[in-house]
Amino acid sequence: MGQMSFLFLVLLSLSTRAWGACPAGGLDSGNSEILTLSCEITEISQHITAGEEVVPRFIYHYGKRQYMDENVKARTVPQEAWDKFIMGDITRYDLQPSRRGLYGTNGLDTNGFGYGEYSWLTRIAIKEECRQPERVAVTTRLAVDSRFKAWLPEYLAREGSQQMTLEQFTEQCNWDNYQGETPDCEAIAGSFFKDKNIAVLQDSAIQKSFYIRDRSCIETIEGTPSELLTILARNPNLWQPRCGSNMYGSLPGIIFIALLEAGNVDPVILEALDQSLTANAATAATYTQSIQEVLKAKIRCQQQGKPDFQNFAEEQGEKLKGASVGFIEGGEKLCVSPE
Repeated sequence: MGQMSFLFLVLLSLSTRAWGACPAGGLDSGNSEILTLSCEITEISQHITAGEEVVPRFIYHYGKRQYMDENVKARTVPQEAWDKFIMGDITRYDLQPSRRGLYGTNGLDTNGFGYGEYSWLTRIAIKEECRQPERVAVTTRLAVDSRFKAWLPEYLAREGSQQMTLEQFTEQCNWDNYQGETPDCEAIAGSFFKDKNIAVLQDSAIQKSFYIRDRSCIETIEGTPSELLTILARNPNLWQPRCGSNMYGSLPGIIFIALLEAGNVDPVILEALDQSLTANAATAATYTQSIQEVLKAKIRCQQQGKPDFQNFAEEQGEKLKGASVGFIEGGEKLCVSPE
């Protein structure tokens, strides 16, 4: 094991002891083996339909900074916003009812939604009871879901309707169209979700993506500058583009802004983030130089007890909104001791 890797593990071990077992910004944990091994939507959905526990503890969601800050402050999505923008008619992509919910991905490599005004990241923790197989479903596999097959005749009898047999449902309601299905398909799916208390669904369009339909399943939402730095430092797997390479949108700018807004940051966090960047330089090359210049400047200024970095932050603050890689210059000059 190289010196760099050893140092990172030591820092991670120290930080784990310092922060306890489950702090804000803590380690991603509880992922199933299938999420660790597979990138395939269909393969993952088969395990869900088979009744296995698949849904991750944490999902990651990009959004507009103003609204993400409101969610983080409340540690959930405020009820009015949930009713209007998550489950109501005003959704980000004009989604049909069966597709509505609070979306996020397990990791960042397959999340391509952090761009433009959607420039802030949050981590959503899902309650354990909502991750259990009986609370989870996949729209594209309802016709082969044993719960659905047992439920559909009961539903049709209850509704006094002969609107669709299982065979007809299989033919007509496959949800290949991301915008949703016919009104009959939507009505049946919505009733099934309600009757069976389905809380979380797998997204059939984006790899390792899930959406929450029950607001009470949100355990907490993290996304302050300090929390994001901690999350990124303690979870180097987030930097690995194993299933995709969608991390190069808003994330560099988010890290810049977080470094500038967070005030004094635990040195262990800063060093671990630096080590994570360095260790993943081959796959995260677009981050490394521009982020690390600012990161190292923050480390130097904190160590020396100088206000230079904060002054720099105040000067750069407005320019950093929506920043892209290479946008910031001058960090390498801060708190440098004359030779």
